[in-house]
Amino acid sequence: MNCSVVICTYNRFESLRRTLNSLAGLDLPADVRWELVVVNNNCTDATEAVCGEFSGRLPLRHVVERQQGLNAARNRGVREATSNLVAFTDDDVEVDPAWLGKLWLAARGHPDATFFGGNIMPRWEVPPPRWLARNSRILLAGPCVHLERDNEERFLRDGEWPFFGANMAFRRSVFEAGHWFREDLGQVGNSPNRQEETEFMRRIMGAGYRGFYVPGAVIHHHNPASRMTERYIREWFKGAGMSDVRFGLVSRATSMAWGSLLGNGLRYALMRPLASHRTWLRAEIEMARAWGMICESRRSGRPK
Repeated sequence: MNCSVVICTYNRFESLRRTLNSLAGLDLPADVRWELVVVNNNCTDATEAVCGEFSGRLPLRHVVERQQGLNAARNRGVREATSNLVAFTDDDVEVDPAWLGKLWLAARGHPDATFFGGNIMPRWEVPPPRWLARNSRILLAGPCVHLERDNEERFLRDGEWPFFGANMAFRRSVFEAGHWFREDLGQVGNSPNRQEETEFMRRIMGAGYRGFYVPGAVIHHHNPASRMTERYIREWFKGAGMSDVRFGLVSRATSMAWGSLLGNGLRYALMRPLASHRTWLRAEIEMARAWGMICESRRSGRPK
């Protein structure tokens, strides 16, 4: 077995069907053998039946992980996978036909690299508002799940943001060395915590592992209309602020965050009607992130 693909899913059976249908169209090198592990994280919808629809079309195994949480499901997927390259994608994407083959070729051609990822392009359910479309690659890359770099295959540069969870792959040796996704981080059900996969990649980079960018490994992420609102953006960055506290990236979080919340809230209120979208959007992001820090600091009982 050359490659294992892991999809962790929670109550998105219709979206999962679209993802599986795209995986059935993979165009792989003739010598590549692969498997697909769908980790059902206590779904109460038709997820298992949808997986059954692809029997014979995909080398699919459906497993249930009872511990709720995206990272718990990811770790279960790693334990179930049987190959030396474990790739992850999400249940709300469509994969480019060349996606998995490009990751495998990069892994074969660059033995000094340990983890891999490529571009993620948004597909909008409806035309997005201008302020969202114009900022999806930079300010709003996280909530839009939009990662678009240059066309050069290369190792990640110092300080460069690693990959998103919808398009990442790791050699099994990372996990065999004792590095796993932290199960106290990330989404649990519909919780707003974010960036748990970034914590994992930054942690292994700190241990000396190198990431490699594969521009030809492309994923298309579906963005529904519900994600194209300021309310969703605020909730996403609130979750990012909560994660900052859990990651230990901020100290004296509440005393610092109250000032940011009030100051950026005032800036947002004054600038929203008149200023350019990038100006008020920065204030809105920092306001939401500060509120997430305050909420998580209170929840965890950290000093106020």
